[in-house]
Amino acid sequence: MNSDKIKLEKHHVLYPRKLWNLYDSGHKLRTNNALIVPISHAAHLLIHGELEQVPLLDTYTLDRVVGIFMPRYDSSLTMGTNYINNINKFQDAIEEAIDHPRASRAARSVGFTAIEALDYQTHIMRKEEL
Repeated sequence: MNSDKIKLEKHHVLYPRKLWNLYDSGHKLRTNNALIVPISHAAHLLIHGELEQVPLLDTYTLDRVVGIFMPRYDSSLTMGTNYINNINKFQDAIEEAIDHPRASRAARSVGFTAIEALDYQTHIMRKEEL
């Protein structure tokens, strides 16, 4: 019964595209399969309706996050399809990057705000049982 199946959409957890694609490191993270989540249309609308963007990290933090996250979790085969776990690992990479001694107060603030934005998304995803 295909008509009973919910059609899933691809949700990039790092958005908007124009913002995250400004820098190569942001684009690499945004297009990483581990951070592209299949969700229902209703959940997709809810996330984008309630959360206008995930703030873009500064270039130094982005580069550190790429260095931490990408080698460990570069392919969907490495990460698997536990998307909430993938996002949690990405949040861990942000935390590690902003813990760097040279990270500025502003970089830390934006990093924590990005983590909160990702928390909101995973809250919605948990309701979807991903």
